[in-house]
Amino acid sequence: PIFEQPIGSVLRIAPKSTAVVWVDADFSGLASGGYDARLRFVPGYSNDAEKTLPVAVTVGKADVSEIGMRVHYYHQDSNPVTARLAKEYGINVVVLNIATFPLRADGKTPDYTEMDGKVDAFLSAGIARDELGVRIDLQLPGYADSGFTAEQKRRLRFMNPEWKTLYAERIRGAVAHLKDKYGIGYDRIELKVQDEPRGDPDDPKSKAYAALKAAEYLRTVDPNLRLGCNPLENRPKQISRYVKSFDMLEPYIRGLMDGTEDGGMAESYRMSGREVSSYAIYVKQNTVRQYRRGFWSNMNYGFSGYFAVYGLIVASGDPFNSYDYRSPGSNCRSDWNSAYFNGRTGQITPSRRMEAWYQGLVDMKLFKWCCKRIAERKNRGADMTGVESELSALLKAADTPLGDLALARAKLMSIAEGL
Repeated sequence: PIFEQPIGSVLRIAPKSTAVVWVDADFSGLASGGYDARLRFVPGYSNDAEKTLPVAVTVGKADVSEIGMRVHYYHQDSNPVTARLAKEYGINVVVLNIATFPLRADGKTPDYTEMDGKVDAFLSAGIARDELGVRIDLQLPGYADSGFTAEQKRRLRFMNPEWKTLYAERIRGAVAHLKDKYGIGYDRIELKVQDEPRGDPDDPKSKAYAALKAAEYLRTVDPNLRLGCNPLENRPKQISRYVKSFDMLEPYIRGLMDGTEDGGMAESYRMSGREVSSYAIYVKQNTVRQYRRGFWSNMNYGFSGYFAVYGLIVASGDPFNSYDYRSPGSNCRSDWNSAYFNGRTGQITPSRRMEAWYQGLVDMKLFKWCCKRIAERKNRGADMTGVESELSALLKAADTPLGDLALARAKLMSIAEGL
């Protein structure tokens, strides 16, 4: 079943039919080596014999928990169950927006109640305080919250002098609050200025222009702020401007992966010296492996950060129906979600897409672990040319439409064992 049954681990399967059974096992904290187990299937409503399925697991020597990565996903909600799922899947960044700390009735004092609730949910889920990051999506000038109503009930427009003053106070106040209450400093706060900037950066009507202007303004608010954006288009003129204005970049990677965008663009991002992650939004007909391959593409392109998917439990309608958008005859095929949420029981169950994405995250941490060991040996004077060439060849072979990612993981494990 997709969800746990109220009466326990009982499956009701019709005669002469097949059912998929998922089993979750947590191997963290175990010493390296081999482990054997058995899964027992006991018939509850028939005279069939009990079935036993043997399971063998190998825990490697490489401890990827030493590899820290800031990982977020889009569109977090206030459901505390979401924070527990984030903890299980290595996600440690709370995503907020300016509406999360609205002004109180006096029109002057920010209310941090909702923001604190989201941060507290991640901490309560077991994410270490010193590992927790915060991303504030400002979406300038798109969200209604990018404007303010002055005391005289006048609407202040984006980049109006009075707007600049009030907005700066909001940003500085939130940053100071995160520092004072949670010890989260500049190094763990990112301000995302806009979603998917595109168009000519010199065209005042384009989103690219607005994103760059917003970044320019935020530098005057506080030069220590770390700014980021997720470019939808990867063109030379845009990239050259983005890498000068933003500390973190998260380009849309599907065009690079399927060859419709010039691979040289990835080199431009890599050579920028900025922190680079990537993202993609798939349709439900895409193969599950794409959610894992995104991490291998990141590694192959030399990006240091994660590969993000749209959301965990955000759905465009019925998550089991590829064409549902809460209306008859809809042709919506967007894959908004990666996990299923049962509002009645309060349970979340990850999909195969979520599992594949997590496998990719572990692959990337293992790769980083290998790179860390290689760097240590090179500092001691060892020649690591052979191992580096092996890793490079492995990345190129895996980052292809038909690359065998399970085999790539096995080879990566073998390299790790040798280090």
